[in-house]
Amino acid sequence: MSLISAPSEVVKYILEHWVDHKDDLVVSQREVHREIYVKVKVHPEDYGKVIGKDGRIIEAIKSVVSSIGAKINRKIILDVEKPEEKN
Repeated sequence: MSLISAPSEVVKYILEHWVDHKDDLVVSQREVHREIYVKVKVHPEDYGKVIGKDGRIIEAIKSVVSSIGAKINRKIILDVEKPEEKN
């Protein structure tokens, strides 16, 4: 695993062991200049679980990937896409 691809791989590894609907988990990554954007899509039932109470779970994951960013001298931006609400 290269350190540049590490942020998305680490996020995927963590979330695969956290969510109930593993088949709906999509983690993508793109680099723009010196920033790495990691986008996460999860099943609507897993969204709250990934965010956690008061955002504690996602903040902990952001902390982990930020430490990787510091190691590779890149800013890591982690975004969990909010599922569309059904009417």
